[in-house]
Amino acid sequence: MKTPKALSSFFTPRNPLYAKNETEANRAMCLISGFAGGAVIIALILYICHIFPLHNYVPVYIYLPIVAALLFSNLYWRRTKMVERAGFKYYILFTILAMIGSTNVLLPKHGIIGYALIIVLANHYYNPRLGKIIFGSTLLTMLICLYAGMFVGEYDPNLLTAGRVLYDEAQGAWVVFEPESPQDRFAFLHELLLQGTNRYLAVLGYYYFARALFLTLLFFASNALNVRTKRLLESESSAVKEKSRIDTELSVAEELQRSALPAPVFENKRISLLAQLRPAKEVGGDLYDYHWLDETHLGVLIGDVSGKGVPAAMFMMKAITSFRACYGVDVSPKQTMEKVNRLLYEGNESSMFVTCFYGILNVETGDFCFANAGHNPPMVHRKEGKWIPLNCARGFVLGSTPDACVTDQSVRLKEGDALILYTDGITEAKNAKGEFFGEERFLKFLNYREGEAVSIVEFGHELEDSVGEFTQDAEQSDDITYLVVAYAGEAVLAQEVTFAADLSQGAAVREYMTNCAKAIDVKGPVLNNFLVCIDEIFSNIVKYGNVPSDQGVHFRCVYRPEPRIATITIVDKGIPFDPRDVKEKRVDERESGAPVGGLGWLMVQRLMDEITYHRINGKNVVSISKKL
Repeated sequence: MKTPKALSSFFTPRNPLYAKNETEANRAMCLISGFAGGAVIIALILYICHIFPLHNYVPVYIYLPIVAALLFSNLYWRRTKMVERAGFKYYILFTILAMIGSTNVLLPKHGIIGYALIIVLANHYYNPRLGKIIFGSTLLTMLICLYAGMFVGEYDPNLLTAGRVLYDEAQGAWVVFEPESPQDRFAFLHELLLQGTNRYLAVLGYYYFARALFLTLLFFASNALNVRTKRLLESESSAVKEKSRIDTELSVAEELQRSALPAPVFENKRISLLAQLRPAKEVGGDLYDYHWLDETHLGVLIGDVSGKGVPAAMFMMKAITSFRACYGVDVSPKQTMEKVNRLLYEGNESSMFVTCFYGILNVETGDFCFANAGHNPPMVHRKEGKWIPLNCARGFVLGSTPDACVTDQSVRLKEGDALILYTDGITEAKNAKGEFFGEERFLKFLNYREGEAVSIVEFGHELEDSVGEFTQDAEQSDDITYLVVAYAGEAVLAQEVTFAADLSQGAAVREYMTNCAKAIDVKGPVLNNFLVCIDEIFSNIVKYGNVPSDQGVHFRCVYRPEPRIATITIVDKGIPFDPRDVKEKRVDERESGAPVGGLGWLMVQRLMDEITYHRINGKNVVSISKKL
């Protein structure tokens, strides 16, 4: 059977915020009900013990235990789903009102205080309609209970007037007779009525209305607070809904923005690319792109739009779309930027602009032609040298003037050289002290390996770890974007994979090594040497490295044909351990309690031509190399 629509709307909160608040208020009211139930029990005990000068009227023995049971039952309902029901608040408040009414019946002079309590308690629900219902019910309950108290409550001269003065023959004196039983009180009030004194109307006019006036004033004050709080809740609810809507739209915008960018990793025998865009907000103004103009020419782009947030993200989409419309193998970077500048300048009423660096790499010859429009110069790495800023004219930003002011330049990359294109979100990343990461610290990070080969994926992880370690908990102030271009010609073959730090992965590790060996035509004893070493290293890391359960062990295989050298790099986040420290004497010491693992690492040292080790951002980075 369906609940009638009117009744359903009456008991159902119109807003999720109300539902949450009502559930919390219901739980609080249940605790108050438990204390109120205890008060009823105490009143009943005092009544039974005749501490109250009342007539032992039988209905009281039935009424009070029922009220106490209802109040105590709320402690049980508090642990159930009942507190989440919209109509449960009426049940709780009316059980408390019943307790106050019963107290008022027994103690007419003091019970009035309780009625103020129920009106105040109703404010917990921030529901003006509920407050009005409780107020009306309170006035009615007080009226009924006052008249009931005239007959069964403690003797109150304000209700019954002073008792009759009678002569007590036993005492031989005049005494005041105060009727106790309901029958005697009824007779007393009837006699007064015959004498022209109507106590029923007097109580209504002088006793009830005075107290009702006080409760009315309290209600209006409470209701004003209720209405104001309700409006605040509704305003908060609207703000939450609006924020949720904006978050949803931003999430869609972020997904659309990311979908407009190429894959973050690309590798073949000639080129390796790694790109990352981490916006400071949900969406950002940074951009990157790479594209094949033909089989031998690769275009790379990075840019930074002025401003942040949605406007910057929209201009970023316009910029990347404009570039893609202007790409061409026969179009130089300068010509491309001039076309893009005209497209961005048209209709740019907000005067936004973009700094960018665009270049075209001939992957066969290594010739790299580029133009810079007000962007950070990329860092270039020579195979036998260090990372340094690329020498290039800075040019002027795109989109702010009708004509672009950029220049074509070129440089030749050799086998093993690399470029990193980046935005100022890296160098201008700030820590909690307001210090910048800076170009000097950036170069120091780039050069710490001193020419050691490293995969671009590993390089990207280490770069982000380095910036994150510097900024710590400081809020990201700008978008962070970079594009790494590693030029290998035909010289480098890299294969990377991550395995869980579990001995059950041993077969998969050996299969990986076998596949790498097939790719570079390695077999026989050399392949067996690599398999033995990889198995020893992996098992040592798993057994003794204490690698976190959510981290794995990363393997990378690099092959260089001139001279023929194969290098395997293993990265893990276990405890620091430099295998180069394992010496020959470990063999003798092992019997006397030397650290476990020495024999395995000695075997690796003997089977491989070179072992290198670095501890980088909490990671062990071990490389083993063998001339083929």
